Amino acid sequence: RALFELLPVGLSILDVQRTLHYQNPALVRILDLAPEAVRRESRRQQRTYLRPDGSPLPLEELPSVRASREGRIIRDVEVGVVKEDGTQTWVNVTAAPLPFDDWNVLIVTADITEQVLARRRIEELAAEEELAAAYAHCNELTAQHSRSFHLASALLPAGKREAARALYAFCRISDDTVDELGDEAPAHLESWRARALASTVPAGDPVALAWADARTRYQIPGQYAELSLIHISEPTRP
Repeated sequence: RALFELLPVGLSILDVQRTLHYQNPALVRILDLAPEAVRRESRRQQRTYLRPDGSPLPLEELPSVRASREGRIIRDVEVGVVKEDGTQTWVNVTAAPLPFDDWNVLIVTADITEQVLARRRIEELAAEEELAAAYAHCNELTAQHSRSFHLASALLPAGKREAARALYAFCRISDDTVDELGDEAPAHLESWRARALASTVPAGDPVALAWADARTRYQIPGQYAELSLIHISEPTRP
């Protein structure tokens, strides 16, 4: 037990009724609860738990519940804990079933909040770089295919200039799909429509990404783009 008290990770033991029989000081610190509060199941259930994508994690999917129910070790589950003041702590949890009624599940909890925040910042920076590259691609496409539009849009403020050139690139890709693919145009246009109007933009499609950002930033109704595609597709229809 003295060893458990010195561990830098949280350690806890639940019985079959999910009553907490033991928690070490590290768990109290990680969960930011008084020792008596940690022991109360009702207090622990009052908190909201999150999956890595930020969606709610139901209590029945907690590693300790799954380990007891499935009779196997549940390893390295990333869980967000929303505390009473709204702040979040992120933990890595491993739970192992034990063959006793009073010692039913052993839970190891490590604080990974700093790692999660660092990973999110890296992802944000990567997304910003990808978006900047997408707008740069639209700028090059506009300059290549319409020098007059490129010159005229240069008079706009920077944000609107980017959006205008993303709009041009969207129309250019749509038009080229119809003009250059012949009998295959309807299928390719439908595929492009799905990518260009999707709420989640596929990776590796800079025009769709820039257009999705411009649409969102300037609240351009989706039906406008839909009508444009319908108009462009008219020559491909029987």
